[in-house]
Amino acid sequence: MHSETLKRLILCIAACSLGITLLVSTVIRHTTRTVYVRDPRLASLPGVRTLDPNAELFEIEQREPNRTVIHWRKIDVHVVGGGRVMMREGADNVQVFGELPGGKVYPVVIDTANPGVAAVTSTIVRDAGLEVYPFEDPGGSRGGVCLVPTLKMGDVTIANLACECWLGHYEQRVLGRATWIERKLNIGLGLLKRFGQVRIDSVDEEVRFSSGDFQPDEPNDWRSYPMFIDHDGNRGERLVVTIPIDGRIVNVGLDTGAGPGLILTEKKRAEILPTARILRHKTDQMATPGGHMRCRKMSLETLSIAGMVLTQTPVHVTEDNNPFGSDHLVLGMGYLKDTVIVLDFKHNLLWIRNRPPAHP
Repeated sequence: MHSETLKRLILCIAACSLGITLLVSTVIRHTTRTVYVRDPRLASLPGVRTLDPNAELFEIEQREPNRTVIHWRKIDVHVVGGGRVMMREGADNVQVFGELPGGKVYPVVIDTANPGVAAVTSTIVRDAGLEVYPFEDPGGSRGGVCLVPTLKMGDVTIANLACECWLGHYEQRVLGRATWIERKLNIGLGLLKRFGQVRIDSVDEEVRFSSGDFQPDEPNDWRSYPMFIDHDGNRGERLVVTIPIDGRIVNVGLDTGAGPGLILTEKKRAEILPTARILRHKTDQMATPGGHMRCRKMSLETLSIAGMVLTQTPVHVTEDNNPFGSDHLVLGMGYLKDTVIVLDFKHNLLWIRNRPPAHP
């Protein structure tokens, strides 16, 4: 009798515990939010070390109300072996890991859409104790420049790395409390173009940096498209590729720091995808370096792009009135995650390896 009662009591307690666990999990899931946090000016933060402008590492070439141009006098890049760096598993864009002095390791985004040399979030400045030369950016996105003495990424070591300090980061919050704070570095086009080639292998999950020429091992397994650096007076340099999209030859910004496959405005969608059949769409938002941006995520029945024919594939369509302008048109990594691409800066070509044929 007592044994049967004890069993029922144990089962009742177990059921209550399971119910509480499920309830807590549901509450956490529905109250978890990813938010963009604008950081205060670096000069106002306690404990931030100031970089001596007389250290002869950089000079301010231009100081205008809307633009600060800084020339960093020496950045040393040392590549050993095959220049291999393992990719960060699970990232939707191109990320690796980098080690700073003192052994701290942070994610590093390989970002062709960043026209600068490199950048860090202000959360790394504080966490790693980096020296900063603060200045006021009227746009509010940059708080100064800092020196990363060394950044080690696999076979690649960069010394005296000049970094912009970005005054913003993402956080995940549960019931208003931060459970994750973004700390990342960003390697931009200003540094990537110094290499002869950058090979991004999403199959073997590695990035290779090399000063040599790229020669396809099997030419029939690859296709190439013209690539050039466009000079935008307002935003600096950007990497552009010329590719076919649904029968039209189009210049598209290449953004290895973006997760979606194709990002375009309503205006550009009407121009290059006028007859594309939309299976479904929903209101969504994309994470950008300056915060979330509203968009419509559309699933297209078919999309032909850069030699690929994709079915039931998503595109991200933004409003024409957005921070990047009404002509914003970008190819991200979403369609390139199961293949290999090579940024051939020596010959101004984007190489894409053909996907193996699907087995019936």
